Amino acid sequence: DDFDQVIINFLADQFASDNEGLDLRKDPLALQRLKEAAEKAKIELSSGNETEINLPYITATASGPKHLEEVEKFFGKKPSKGVNPDEVVAIGAAIQGGVLTGEVKDVLLLDVTPLSLGIETMGGVMTKLIESNT
Repeated sequence: DDFDQVIINFLADQFASDNEGLDLRKDPLALQRLKEAAEKAKIELSSGNETEINLPYITATASGPKHLEEVEKFFGKKPSKGVNPDEVVAIGAAIQGGVLTGEVKDVLLLDVTPLSLGIETMGGVMTKLIESNT
């Protein structure tokens, strides 16, 4: 775990120096993804001298063209879109199931819906069932 933390700190510090001091460790979801990337990097580095760390690019729409353009411009390379958003939801549900049954430990899933979700009621009015950012 100590070596994982060294990798996490290195990656977070590197990201902060490249992004106006933005600290990934302050965002629980970003920190969880960083922990997963650090674990993968540690495993790959145990049998090699270098590895590449990629985080998934997922948007609410299938293409997210404007976001994709901005991400590509920011990082200087095309983001990997190899993750299907529907599959990610299923994977998250499976992980959460493992957490709830006790089979998966040391994982915290934080899920926030960016938009309110609701149904159309009489008169075409949307009645919110789930508030945004919950």
